[in-house]
Amino acid sequence: MLVTLKQKRRMKLKNKFSALFILLLIAITSNGQQDSLTLLRLVDFLQLVKQHHPLAKQAELITKSADATALTAKGNFDPKLFYDFRNKFYDSKNYYELGNGGFKIPTWFGLELKGGYEQNQGSYLNPENTVPNQGLVYSQISLPLLQGLIIDERRATLKQAKLFQELSVFDKINTINELLYKAGKAYWEWQLTYTNLQVHQNAVTISQERFNAVRKTSALGDRPAIDTVEANIQLQDRIINLQQALMDYRTKSLLLSNYLWLENDVPIELTEKTIPETATIN
Repeated sequence: MLVTLKQKRRMKLKNKFSALFILLLIAITSNGQQDSLTLLRLVDFLQLVKQHHPLAKQAELITKSADATALTAKGNFDPKLFYDFRNKFYDSKNYYELGNGGFKIPTWFGLELKGGYEQNQGSYLNPENTVPNQGLVYSQISLPLLQGLIIDERRATLKQAKLFQELSVFDKINTINELLYKAGKAYWEWQLTYTNLQVHQNAVTISQERFNAVRKTSALGDRPAIDTVEANIQLQDRIINLQQALMDYRTKSLLLSNYLWLENDVPIELTEKTIPETATIN
């Protein structure tokens, strides 16, 4: 098969554009490899996800909310101080003054211990409120006989709060585990496309070197011109594969970036100099 001079010029021009395109692709995908690359290890990546991802923070809020609810429920059993004072003055007369203060101690068993001091006085004091002049110290124990003997509102609230607290721990673990599983899967897919990209870059480099060698030997007459066409077809095929590998790598990089956040819910993206841990930095 004879190749005319015009066809040779077209092939030479096409080869120049091919080589330029190859260099452009490699420059885009491996920019900074001769400078400094950032190695993103899986353990560091997952740690960032666990610390700053919004879902991980939401999982932390679940347990905090449950802890606050349980603390509030336990507060219903804390000792309480009370004081009640009522009085009535009319036409410069002290009708009555009622003062009652003390403490209450609720217990888990439904008992309530109560103690206090009551002092009342006045010209029109109700007889049932009459106490000694020095006041009256009292104490009492109350126990519900029927309703609330087995369970009352306070104990029910505390049990519910403790149950919610236990469930919140499981919810937190499940939420974080699912998040880390998806993040880890995205990381390994990103790593796989990066490795695949390197393979296709090497394939294009080898095909380019082979094409140059075949073209030189063909120009010297050691090989037929058809070998040059075959080598060029192979080169173009490798370039197309490299384009697809580059698109896959960029897609997986964007998907991985969805899991990268800084404090205050600030999203970040991977740079072209960031590579997975299985890659080798030259």
